[in-house]
Amino acid sequence: MVSSKSKRRPLNRPITKQKSKSISKDVSKKKTRTSKIKRTDNDFVSETTYVDFQCKTEPGRIEIQVPIRTVSEANNFDHWTKKRKRHKAQQKPIFFALLNCKHLVRFPCMILFVRYAPKTLDKHDNLPMSLKWIVDQTCSEITNEHRPGLADNFKDIDIHYDQVVSKQYYVKIVITF
Repeated sequence: MVSSKSKRRPLNRPITKQKSKSISKDVSKKKTRTSKIKRTDNDFVSETTYVDFQCKTEPGRIEIQVPIRTVSEANNFDHWTKKRKRHKAQQKPIFFALLNCKHLVRFPCMILFVRYAPKTLDKHDNLPMSLKWIVDQTCSEITNEHRPGLADNFKDIDIHYDQVVSKQYYVKIVITF
């Protein structure tokens, strides 16, 4: 007669090959499940603090090209903290791009915002919404009115939007006065 103590396996005894195979299969399944998850948390926030922007000044015209990825805010349901990071990431390069040339702008002026991206947005609703924070920052730097919602309502600024299909994301700002 075999006692119940002899049926128990001692702690230092190795696991048999069959048991180790089944355990390794379970672990590999879990690994494949987690590897399919794609994280896209930092799509809009650049990891480096350096931004290459081009600023061309001519008499009566300023042209600035800033590498910014824009997203339509009308159809976007991201968390508010993610939106805030994206808005700040869009506003900061505009501030530095206009730092040396904003004193040249005379009123009345016309500002053209051209969005370069692989896909186009709806011209009536989504295009102005995708450039909203860039427009606000540009107008607040030009008019020196930093209260929210008042800078782009200035009567001597005429704002127009356009978009071009491109492989790279960037925004071109053309100010004519």
